Amino acid sequence: RNRVWAAGRFQIIPSTMYAVRVGLKLKENDRYNPITQEKMADWMLLNYNVRRNVANYLRGSNEGSERDLEKAVNDIGYEWASMPVVISLNGKRLGDVSKGTGQYAAYPGIGGNPDIAKVSVKTMVNILIQTRIKYSGKTPIFMPKYYNPYL
Repeated sequence: RNRVWAAGRFQIIPSTMYAVRVGLKLKENDRYNPITQEKMADWMLLNYNVRRNVANYLRGSNEGSERDLEKAVNDIGYEWASMPVVISLNGKRLGDVSKGTGQYAAYPGIGGNPDIAKVSVKTMVNILIQTRIKYSGKTPIFMPKYYNPYL
């Protein structure tokens, strides 16, 4: 009952925490501080096999099409319940990366998760494109009209 479920800034659940610890070769006595938590989130974005679409997008391993971007947004929203998705788990369209619309979360009302994401699809798209260019040096082929590199 009084068990911690998701922990830290990025609300990592136990099964994911185990995978991240193994992937980063963390030891039981390593500190769970803000620096370690940032490393864990980075590892999840770039190496966690469960969410390959976001890793492929950020690494520039794909062409960066509209569909590639949509999959990356969804990967983040499916991993972090407070982030937006454009397609729900049951396939319903909730947003649009080309228009920057939508702010719905993937797990509304489940286990205390929000119905509305903390950021909009538009904000997430801007961040993903900026991060892809900065991290991989590759500009995606799809750039929505609202994209702003200064946000």
